[in-house]
Amino acid sequence: MNHSRNFYSSHIYKTSLFIVLAGAVFAWMCMSCTSGKVSKSPTGSFTLQLTVRGTEDPASMLKVVYPESSIEPDKNGTITVQLFTGKPAFATIEFNDDQYVIFGSPGDSLILVGDAGHIFTKPEFTGDKSSENNFLVLAKQKEVEWSESYQDLMTMPEADFLKSVEQWYQTQLNDFRDYQKSFGIFSQDFADLYLTELKYRQVNLKMDYPAEYAYFTKNDSFMPSETYYSFFQNLNTDADEKLSAPSYREFLPKFLEYKTGELIRSDTVLKSEAPALLSMKNVSRVFQNPEVQSFVYYSLMEKFFGQSFNDAFSTYDFYLENQKNPELKEQIRQKYKRMKHLKPGSSIPDITLMNDKNQTVELSGMKNKVLYLDIWASWCGPCKREFPYFEKVVQHYKERNEVFFAGISLDDDKDTWLQYIRSKNLSYPQLFEEKNWEASWVKHFNIEFIPRFILIDKKGKIANAHAPRPSDPNIYKEIDQLLTEE
Repeated sequence: MNHSRNFYSSHIYKTSLFIVLAGAVFAWMCMSCTSGKVSKSPTGSFTLQLTVRGTEDPASMLKVVYPESSIEPDKNGTITVQLFTGKPAFATIEFNDDQYVIFGSPGDSLILVGDAGHIFTKPEFTGDKSSENNFLVLAKQKEVEWSESYQDLMTMPEADFLKSVEQWYQTQLNDFRDYQKSFGIFSQDFADLYLTELKYRQVNLKMDYPAEYAYFTKNDSFMPSETYYSFFQNLNTDADEKLSAPSYREFLPKFLEYKTGELIRSDTVLKSEAPALLSMKNVSRVFQNPEVQSFVYYSLMEKFFGQSFNDAFSTYDFYLENQKNPELKEQIRQKYKRMKHLKPGSSIPDITLMNDKNQTVELSGMKNKVLYLDIWASWCGPCKREFPYFEKVVQHYKERNEVFFAGISLDDDKDTWLQYIRSKNLSYPQLFEEKNWEASWVKHFNIEFIPRFILIDKKGKIANAHAPRPSDPNIYKEIDQLLTEE
């Protein structure tokens, strides 16, 4: 499993983060097709026929993130993918762990043939909407090149940043127009949706800037100018017809967070309410469209399960009461069932590890101590960025013997880990998990991405299975609270 890409996705390539929205559809399994031609898709869906050279099992490399789909492989390396969009829409596909977007309308048949290593990275689509999809391939390539300077962009002064984003937007528009001059006019449905996607990518970059600037420059007090958020003027924030645009789906929970912060600033009484629950309650105030509301409720729960299990547990009942989409309700209900063993107060599995002196340390046997654990690896950039903050937390509690800090490496190679930690001279204990991602306790805590932080209370029970990072000031509040408990 390649976990390194997952770490960088949050700061290096924001636009590749697509939140999943599952639609209410009927499953329809298409017949295997080996003739090289694709029969027209049934109403409400379009077909992608994918022929992959250089692999014996291409279907295992393929995953449809959005929308609902059926996948039918044959014996000749061809996969027929039925995408149930219901209307002209973008579909988000993962192939070999990389994410791509394709476009289709109900009834379309799209064909792609290529080698496993780069099948989605060359403009070789044929069939319906082939011109539109070949353009998407080229647009993604330019976007990946541009994203390499993401950190430089996000550390620019505000005026320079806004100018650069506007230049990026105009360049994308020019590419969109120039391609049509050479290859023909795009369908109106694609043009409308792509321009929506482009517009909300620009908006998302602007929304990300304040937090990203503070993160990269380590300037936690940074605030944008008073007029910075004027780009919200005349922006349509409540339209279900835009939901198939990934950047619009990414925008919605960000906008909710902004409006919730605005609400808190205007009503000091709300500051005492738990932020996660307050965000949930604010959905119906910010959005009126029922489909948008359903999506935002769902995306919040996905975010909570991905970033803070305790927030997910505390808002679960409210979600069930207010989610009107039965499919999205059931998805979260199933996820809750898989995660509820990580609720606060739950027992922890055996965690016995070796330190850098080849001594055994049994974390699950510690009592009367609060444990704050950092799960990391030496190849993980964001993990290493948290080290200075972790050191600050350690120093803050250095007089408190009731707190135990430790870093746990999931490196593949023990010598690499030893060499790294000895070069850094870290002040807190460093432990190594020889089974890395396959360790039973790693699976128990559902650790799929790092860095990941875990809090254990003085009774040896879970306090927060997905605790705040040390760069988050809330970690001090959580540790302080655990120290006051008997």
